[in-house]
Amino acid sequence: MTLKFFEAAVASKPSELLQEHHFFQIMSLVYWVLGDKKCSLDWLQRAEERVGNVPLSDFSSWTYLYSKPQKFQLDLKEQKSMIDGKNNLPRVLVFQ
Repeated sequence: MTLKFFEAAVASKPSELLQEHHFFQIMSLVYWVLGDKKCSLDWLQRAEERVGNVPLSDFSSWTYLYSKPQKFQLDLKEQKSMIDGKNNLPRVLVFQ
């Protein structure tokens, strides 16, 4: 698997201004793929801080669905568990 796409996302130094909380969730996943756990957790924390400020549904890259804030927070919790080394995958990748 090539990591160039993920490396390009990091190298572009995307602006945090005016970003929705799903942007921070995605950047957390990007850093996790690149093997940078510290940065991954930092971006995830930023997503957690912002999710409470948005009362509407937003896109979750964990499920590839629109989620209300409470559900989005559960997605972030599952994502953190994965980053910490638990054997769970994003729900979008789990076939049932």
